[in-house]
Amino acid sequence: MKSKNMLNFYALKLNRLKLWMPSSVYNAKSYTPYVKVLLPIALFVLSVSSPFAKDLTADMPRQIGINESFRFPEKDLLHPSLSPNEKWLVYRKLSIFSKMGNVISYFLDTTYKKMYYSRIDKSEKIVLPLPKKKLNDVGFRLEWSQDGKFLALSAEIDDNLSIILIDFSGSKPRLVEYFEAEDIFHWTVGNALLYSHSSGNIMKKVPGKDPEKAVSLGKGQRAYDFRLADNGTVLFILGSSPSWKIYKTNLQNPEHRTLFFESEMTPEFIISGDGQFALVSTRKREKPDYWSTKLYDLNTNVINLELATHIRNARFSPDSSKLAYKELYEPSKHKITKPHFFVLDLKTKGAYDYGYGIDQHFNWTPDGNHIVYSMKCTHESGVYEYGIFVVRISDGKEVAKLTSISSDPAPTMSRSGKYIIWQGSDRWEGPVHTFFVVRNPLDSNLFSAAK
Repeated sequence: MKSKNMLNFYALKLNRLKLWMPSSVYNAKSYTPYVKVLLPIALFVLSVSSPFAKDLTADMPRQIGINESFRFPEKDLLHPSLSPNEKWLVYRKLSIFSKMGNVISYFLDTTYKKMYYSRIDKSEKIVLPLPKKKLNDVGFRLEWSQDGKFLALSAEIDDNLSIILIDFSGSKPRLVEYFEAEDIFHWTVGNALLYSHSSGNIMKKVPGKDPEKAVSLGKGQRAYDFRLADNGTVLFILGSSPSWKIYKTNLQNPEHRTLFFESEMTPEFIISGDGQFALVSTRKREKPDYWSTKLYDLNTNVINLELATHIRNARFSPDSSKLAYKELYEPSKHKITKPHFFVLDLKTKGAYDYGYGIDQHFNWTPDGNHIVYSMKCTHESGVYEYGIFVVRISDGKEVAKLTSISSDPAPTMSRSGKYIIWQGSDRWEGPVHTFFVVRNPLDSNLFSAAK
């Protein structure tokens, strides 16, 4: 079958040659005996020796066409968010007044004053139930509970920073409550919302019940930011310039906390899902354009690895065994225009270089064995190919090009691998203001999260 495919491939190439070859060449009867003898030999040699032979005959999945009927092809739709149980989609619509840029349009623009929802198997545009108050910046930050039954939205309600909770467990969403809070929050595994209160404490709230203190801080102290792992480990920042401190605690014993990082500059940090690792990046005070990035083992609170350069869009894999990141070269090291993409094995500490092809807009697939990303760099000078691509981590092989429509921010794959969601983008001409929800043309079982 492979030889047949190879013959068909070269037959196609030969037919294309006929488009520009003089007819006297390919129709000349004198060449026929030689072609009959030499062509099979040449094909055999190429099929055996060519390093591209396997790729040429591989059965690639169907690519999603740019004019294909998508679930949401309508223009001026933004910021799609799919529930983890893959039942609901929440998004916003760009108001016609958002492009006017005058005082009147500011009051009439509803882009960030309301949101819409749809069932995933429909193409609906239904207004999300929100408080009947003065609203602004609705959904500037949002997060689903892990089972997809609740959605937390940040908003300004009557000029106060607040959180809105919506119940999606029924046949249609229902407004549960809203309350004043900072726009820093995360869901626990048990559907309790952790959020930063104006008092400085980290509060815990089960929808419909009274809040309680999860992490109580001293007078005058305030948690400026925090991260939460599935096992209940919490990292939070205290202090102010020039002294920032990151502490570690756990929801099972919040009174016990450990200082594991301190810096003069404001740190950026993430935590792995299992709570074992933290990645912390800070600028250097004497050289603000230079960054220091360190990987901490939270079991021992010591530096596990220090990376030579600053990295951006770092993401732990779903099983917390790997760290994917795009390198960001320091100003003095711009010998190579395009930085490389790496995957770090957190057990062996071996880093694997995948070259400059994978752009910074990437996500892990749910199985943790692939990377889905937008815009492939084809040359280190900055030449890009439009589209969304899937790369296998084990060998760096491109599994598929899903579509020729690029994404900004990064495309995502649903937990079961059944859907791919992204917001359309043209890197140079600006956002397309359209998002897409499509069924994965690949075998979704290959990418689904482990049960």
